[in-house]
Amino acid sequence: MIRNLPLLLAIFLVGLSLRSIATTASLSPFLYGTTVLISTLLLLLSVFAIILNLGVQRIEKIRSRMDL
Repeated sequence: MIRNLPLLLAIFLVGLSLRSIATTASLSPFLYGTTVLISTLLLLLSVFAIILNLGVQRIEKIRSRMDL
Protein backbone atom coordinates (compact mmCIF):
# COMPACT_ATOMS: atom_id res chain seq x y z
CA MET A 1 0.00 0.00 0.00
CA ILE A 2 1.19 3.51 -0.75
CA ARG A 3 2.16 5.38 2.43
CA ASN A 4 3.23 8.71 0.95
CA LEU A 5 0.51 11.24 1.76
CA PRO A 6 1.41 13.87 -0.90
CA LEU A 7 1.41 11.15 -3.57
CA LEU A 8 -1.98 9.93 -2.38
CA LEU A 9 -3.37 13.45 -2.55
CA ALA A 10 -1.95 13.83 -6.08
CA ILE A 11 -3.63 10.57 -7.15
CA PHE A 12 -6.89 11.84 -5.63
CA LEU A 13 -6.63 15.12 -7.55
CA VAL A 14 -5.91 13.29 -10.82
CA GLY A 15 -8.99 11.14 -10.23
CA LEU A 16 -11.11 14.22 -9.57
CA SER A 17 -9.74 15.93 -12.69
CA LEU A 18 -10.52 12.93 -14.87
CA ARG A 19 -14.02 12.75 -13.40
CA SER A 20 -14.67 16.42 -14.15
CA ILE A 21 -13.33 16.00 -17.69
CA ALA A 22 -15.63 13.03 -18.23
CA THR A 23 -18.69 14.92 -17.02
CA THR A 24 -18.09 18.23 -18.81
CA ALA A 25 -16.51 17.24 -22.14
CA SER A 26 -18.40 15.56 -24.94
CA LEU A 27 -16.44 12.35 -25.44
CA SER A 28 -17.10 9.27 -27.51
CA PRO A 29 -18.77 6.46 -25.55
CA PHE A 30 -15.52 4.46 -25.43
CA LEU A 31 -13.47 7.39 -24.08
CA TYR A 32 -16.24 8.34 -21.66
CA GLY A 33 -16.42 4.82 -20.22
CA THR A 34 -12.65 4.51 -20.00
CA THR A 35 -12.26 7.89 -18.32
CA VAL A 36 -15.00 7.17 -15.80
CA LEU A 37 -13.53 3.74 -15.01
CA ILE A 38 -9.99 5.05 -14.53
CA SER A 39 -11.15 8.01 -12.44
CA THR A 40 -13.27 5.75 -10.23
CA LEU A 41 -10.36 3.36 -9.66
CA LEU A 42 -7.99 6.22 -8.84
CA LEU A 43 -10.47 7.80 -6.44
CA LEU A 44 -11.20 4.53 -4.65
CA LEU A 45 -7.51 3.64 -4.38
CA SER A 46 -6.55 7.02 -3.01
CA VAL A 47 -9.42 7.29 -0.52
CA PHE A 48 -8.83 3.81 0.92
CA ALA A 49 -5.07 4.40 1.08
CA ILE A 50 -5.51 7.78 2.80
CA ILE A 51 -7.84 6.24 5.38
CA LEU A 52 -5.41 3.39 6.05
CA ASN A 53 -2.45 5.77 6.12
CA LEU A 54 -4.08 8.04 8.70
CA GLY A 55 -5.10 5.02 10.79
CA VAL A 56 -1.56 3.63 10.77
CA GLN A 57 -0.13 7.03 11.70
CA ARG A 58 -2.56 7.29 14.60
CA ILE A 59 -1.64 3.80 15.85
CA GLU A 60 2.09 4.55 15.58
CA LYS A 61 1.60 7.81 17.46
CA ILE A 62 -0.24 6.02 20.29
CA ARG A 63 2.38 3.25 20.34
CA SER A 64 5.22 5.79 20.59
CA ARG A 65 3.49 7.50 23.53
CA MET A 66 3.12 4.20 25.37
CA ASP A 67 6.82 3.35 24.91
CA LEU A 68 7.88 6.45 26.82
